[in-house]
Amino acid sequence: MKVEDWKIESCNKQIKAKYMVKIAQFEDLEIWQKSMDLAVKAYHLTKKGNFKLEYSIQDQIIRYSFSISNNIAEGFEYNSNNQFIRFLKISKG
Repeated sequence: MKVEDWKIESCNKQIKAKYMVKIAQFEDLEIWQKSMDLAVKAYHLTKKGNFKLEYSIQDQIIRYSFSISNNIAEGFEYNSNNQFIRFLKISKG
């Protein structure tokens, strides 16, 4: 599913999803899959070069990159369009 398919509109300063395709599990969301790919790439990149000596920065980048997929999964589990949109915004940063 692509972001363009969401058809999100603003109404009275509240964001409402016009429609949402029924997906059984968050692992099927393309956005979640891509966020996991990003997290794995970030993990591997921080294990190279100067990052492997900077443990605090390395840890922060890894935690942040995995928090994107975690927020998408958490928002999906609420079974509410408003909550899901809220967690998508959180994962966006």
